[in-house]
Amino acid sequence: MLLDASLNAQVINRAFYDIWKIGPADVSVGSPFRALMDVNRHNGVYDVAEHQWEGYVASRLAEIKAGDVAPRELARRDGCTMIYSVTALSGGQRLVCYYDVTEMKNREADLAEAKDKAAELFSNLRRMVDSMSIGIVVLDADLKTEIINQAFYDLWRIDRLEITEGSMFRDLMEASRGIDAHGMADAEWQAHIANRETELRSGRTEIARAGTLRRPRHDLQHGAAAWRQILVSYVDITDMKDRETELADALEKSKLAEAVINGVRDPVFVKDSELKFVFANRAFSTCWPRPRSYVGKSDRDFFSDGEAMRSRLPNGRCSRRAKLSNSRRIRISPAPTGPGSCARTAYRRRAARIM
Repeated sequence: MLLDASLNAQVINRAFYDIWKIGPADVSVGSPFRALMDVNRHNGVYDVAEHQWEGYVASRLAEIKAGDVAPRELARRDGCTMIYSVTALSGGQRLVCYYDVTEMKNREADLAEAKDKAAELFSNLRRMVDSMSIGIVVLDADLKTEIINQAFYDLWRIDRLEITEGSMFRDLMEASRGIDAHGMADAEWQAHIANRETELRSGRTEIARAGTLRRPRHDLQHGAAAWRQILVSYVDITDMKDRETELADALEKSKLAEAVINGVRDPVFVKDSELKFVFANRAFSTCWPRPRSYVGKSDRDFFSDGEAMRSRLPNGRCSRRAKLSNSRRIRISPAPTGPGSCARTAYRRRAARIM
């Protein structure tokens, strides 16, 4: 809108009418600027109380007469937002401009809301990641750290105050050099760092092992953009490896014990607290004319209840007499010496009994 020195309209363009949602019948060329404000007031544009209206109009008119007005936001009660400015022209004329930025402001509001939600999600993610026992570090495409959880610091014995998020991955490696398997000779160490950086940048996702840490790597892609993040996780499997070693030792000892017992020419078997077979050596399997699979079975699986009860003592232990067939009995009794002699050997291990 172009105003003369008396602030009467000289030119009003179509965009002006569209912005204020009025027509030439409401405000036409020659109308005072005050007329525009009165029309807009009745259209509910201004959020100004009744007793403040005249003062508000006087301040606006005085501002326009004073000269240039720098662009500023003008919020309307109907939810629209304008950028308002005044430019002083020769002869006391004024050019009053309005630019509708409502859509832009709405996008800004949406963006601010999205940022708040993203900040909340990131905060929740940080709490969740820090509560995990898996060491996690998220890197950007330049191998700069974005997220480092507490488990990562603990696994590599790094001071969180010394190496913060935003540091390079190389800085993390330098800080943990004292416990890294490759941290001895300088040449070996620098080659190790270079290999790790090359591996991370190459896009390989294979699982690597360093000492007792299991390290898988994953790429985090973001849409079609070239922006890429790398998630590297470390799992401490030291306890599991120790248990594997202990289990392997126990199995070797078990195999040795089984071989020794199988080498004995006298029948030897093991029963649990319920008198079910746990193990029987080859000599026992040879002299007992029954199926070779005894594990988990008791005397009742081979004999009648009466015969099975006769092989039990009152205290639940097996009788010294073992019925080997319907036609003969062999008494297993102590025999100090002599090859092939049948010796009764009592050996207890927890609830099992070796007879």
